[in-house]
Amino acid sequence: MLINFNLNDYVFIKLTKIGKEEHKRQHDELNKSLKKPLSYNPPKEDIDGWSKWQLHTLFSRFGHMIYLGCDPPFETTIKLEFNEVKL
Repeated sequence: MLINFNLNDYVFIKLTKIGKEEHKRQHDELNKSLKKPLSYNPPKEDIDGWSKWQLHTLFSRFGHMIYLGCDPPFETTIKLEFNEVKL
């Protein structure tokens, strides 16, 4: 069965240590260009470590780190959120 999934839909992932470090690095890099630095807010995680991302944001933030043989920025199991079946 094929189900439509949009780049704006949400996925749940578990960031690895490498992913958490990259998220913080990106924040610090942004702060260098700001007159008034922003405080860092790590992604909100549930009790099991899952965090919610729009798929396009996940690609944008971590896509450059994903290649064959990489140390992934998030665990390879991804949960998809469906509010309705999109056939």
